[in-house]
Amino acid sequence: MVTFPASQQRQFILDTGSPMTFLPLTEFKRLNFKQYWIKPTTATITGVSGHQLSVIGEFDARVKKNNSTITIKMIITESG
Repeated sequence: MVTFPASQQRQFILDTGSPMTFLPLTEFKRLNFKQYWIKPTTATITGVSGHQLSVIGEFDARVKKNNSTITIKMIITESG
């Protein structure tokens, strides 16, 4: 279970071995998340082919599995 700002909860599949978690802006909007949750970020993302992914910002989300809870940064991207 992932808890987003304003205590909104959603079921998500996350790659816990990944150093970053991405969420495309289209999905962010589809989930009716609030634009003001997004904070500026200095994150840059380079794909395996060397292309740059356009980063809009980031926000914190709490991830709970069993009895453990951690906070992760979700990076909002222009596209998936």
